Amino acid sequence: MCGKFTQMMSWQAVHDYSDFLGASDGPETVTPMRFASVLCRTDEGQREVKRMRWGFARRTVKDPTERPEHIHARAETTDTKPTFRKDGKSLGIAVLWEGWINQNEDKLLTFVMVRVAANRLIGTITDRMPAVIQPAD
Repeated sequence: MCGKFTQMMSWQAVHDYSDFLGASDGPETVTPMRFASVLCRTDEGQREVKRMRWGFARRTVKDPTERPEHIHARAETTDTKPTFRKDGKSLGIAVLWEGWINQNEDKLLTFVMVRVAANRLIGTITDRMPAVIQPAD
């Protein structure tokens, strides 16, 4: 699967679709190690948009700009693989995110895309595709 996507919805379209507050400057092609706007929930359950870099950084690196160790996570194993097992809460978006921090207290918000088995159309070219969250979810 290609490690690239484009955020194409205008802010108004995203707001109308998701009914949350935030900002978008329009289309933005995102590749691993670049930043994207990610919709997440606060501890209080409120929706918010945060800028995050695509890719989980290794905890042992001194510089988070090094190549990320993971950019995708299989939906079937996110709750069993030690790399992705977090607090047991599910996210309302098709990414997993974390706050990276190293020994020097350097901080960076990072995410990986969750992928699922491909549907019939996508299955003609690849066996995996990004998880698609329905509006009701």
